Amino acid sequence: MIRGLVEFREVFQNKLWLEVLLVSGSTAIISEVKKIAGIIKKIRPDKVQINTVVRPPSEKFAYAVSPVHLEQLASLLGDNAEIIAEFHRTDSEHPLTGAREDILTMLRRRPCTLNDIVSGLGINGNVAVKDIDYLIKLNLVSVKTVHNNTFFVAQHELNDKGSGACANHERSQ
Repeated sequence: MIRGLVEFREVFQNKLWLEVLLVSGSTAIISEVKKIAGIIKKIRPDKVQINTVVRPPSEKFAYAVSPVHLEQLASLLGDNAEIIAEFHRTDSEHPLTGAREDILTMLRRRPCTLNDIVSGLGINGNVAVKDIDYLIKLNLVSVKTVHNNTFFVAQHELNDKGSGACANHERSQ
């Protein structure tokens, strides 16, 4: 495909725009973006449009790149790169409001499994996973595995003595 784009560029005399989709944890890694930048140089587009996941994805692994990180990565893709992703932020998306604040408050009391969080707060499992992932990205929460059980731990809990694990341990997930 890359060779085809390079060859197309050699004969196409009009403006050529290239869109690059960056996905958190996949293509939004600096080493991957540098590889993409090398490919862009070969294709020589007039404009590079940078996008990320902005609608509910069909794949569970596909997460949006934050606007700040997207700006940093865009700087690696050349002067002709522009971000086209549209971020519509609501109050519930603030890192420390709504369910995220409740999750963090719960984890400050003791480490918990996903099931503990979902049942303890009465929230949807998919929402909990996304909120926990966001808190992990902010370095407010970390992951700890004990006896094949995955626990989420508020960052300040890491240096405390004792495990403080939830009474309702999951035996399997």
